[in-house]
Amino acid sequence: MKSAILIGKGPSAVFAQQLVQDKPGHSVAVINNAGDILDGDQHVDYGFFTHVEAYELMLKSERKIGLYVSPENDPYIARCNRDHQRKTHIHAYYQHNTCAPCREALVGRILEGGITHFNTATAAHHWLAKEGYKTIYLIGIDGGTEYAPGLDPISEAAKVAIAQGAYDVAATVHRELCSILENVYGTRTVWLRMDDFV
Repeated sequence: MKSAILIGKGPSAVFAQQLVQDKPGHSVAVINNAGDILDGDQHVDYGFFTHVEAYELMLKSERKIGLYVSPENDPYIARCNRDHQRKTHIHAYYQHNTCAPCREALVGRILEGGITHFNTATAAHHWLAKEGYKTIYLIGIDGGTEYAPGLDPISEAAKVAIAQGAYDVAATVHRELCSILENVYGTRTVWLRMDDFV
């Protein structure tokens, strides 16, 4: 049975390397440049991104990432996809179609065969479930207004959105997605927070 660890950039990501070491044999996936928090020699199976800025930040960890995953039909990231295709690493794409933050929209995207892209974290989680992962550990997907030390927001707009509670909304949507993925794919989600490590 395939299992994965999906690492975001929230405060609990400071424990991501510990989790990876405690779960040998699990695939490792990162959102944007969350791989920067891992040890320099840590292999990352999947690197998920949506924006040019995130892709550029990920280049720092490029040697670690086995497969990049991003939307294929979003004009905003067309430039980074063209740049990326010139390089020698492997890239997988999914159809981009942003979901509204409600159960009906999430289920609708699944029924259409698409990926539930409310944000990069939900898209990554769904993509892993669709790829057959039956247990997915989430770490660094905390909600709130902070990032783990050294993992800054990708833009000024992201800083403003975070301060206004966008990540709390995203965490609520993501919790709803967890129950949907369990019902549809049989994928169990283990959501780890700071309290699980302290």
